[in-house]
Amino acid sequence: MKIKNKAKKSRLSATKTRKNKIRKQRGVFIAKLTIFIVIVSLCVFLYLNINKIFNSFYMYTAKLGFVVENISIEGQKHVSEERIVRAIKIKTGYPIFLVSLENLKSRLENIEWIKNVFVERKLPNNITIYIEERTPIALGQRDNKLYLIDNEGVIIHEKDLKPYFNLPIFIGDGSEIYANSLITIFREEPELFKHIHAIIRVSERRWNIRLDNDLEIKMPEENFEEAWKKVIKLYKKKELLNPEISVIDLRVANKIFVEKR
Repeated sequence: MKIKNKAKKSRLSATKTRKNKIRKQRGVFIAKLTIFIVIVSLCVFLYLNINKIFNSFYMYTAKLGFVVENISIEGQKHVSEERIVRAIKIKTGYPIFLVSLENLKSRLENIEWIKNVFVERKLPNNITIYIEERTPIALGQRDNKLYLIDNEGVIIHEKDLKPYFNLPIFIGDGSEIYANSLITIFREEPELFKHIHAIIRVSERRWNIRLDNDLEIKMPEENFEEAWKKVIKLYKKKELLNPEISVIDLRVANKIFVEKR
């Protein structure tokens, strides 16, 4: 009988241990579930009320004096102040923390003249805008309309082009893409570069260079730089300024053909 009692007690003890373990696991699960529900509820609350929370913060800081009173602009030369103000869209008294610097930067960089913008919030009341403008290196012509080209091939539409009539003109679809690389080559001989009036894209394969004396230089499809060195030699010999010559043709390798007026 004693042996049986011992066995029975052992079974009861094991059963009790399993129940305690199950009870403990259930308690841990319920605790984790409760924490999860609380976190989810908090996230949902924040998601539904995030705008209200932030707006309350902005209004509170505005009451403390953190509002826009001054907007300073540095680096502006060509783009009009009126155009910048239209892009900024910020009025005096606007909560300064409500100003999105990224959106402001993006709006300003959509202006053709502007290359880069850095915006800084200077508390409590100032917004400072640093502008890097594009530098025109040439004019472009398409459909009998002129526009400006910068060193990245970006087109800038400008009403008053008179100050830029001293720049060479690139003519032909897509010619602006090559403006910087060609002008870099032309500047190797600055005096000759001054005489270049137009650079004309021909059949999207090669270039004709027109000088200010109406002389036309027909460049080859390949080895442009080598051919231009020959043009420089002719210029130094003063043959390019000969009024009797109308065309110099370099399209055939190692040959120079000359047409007279």
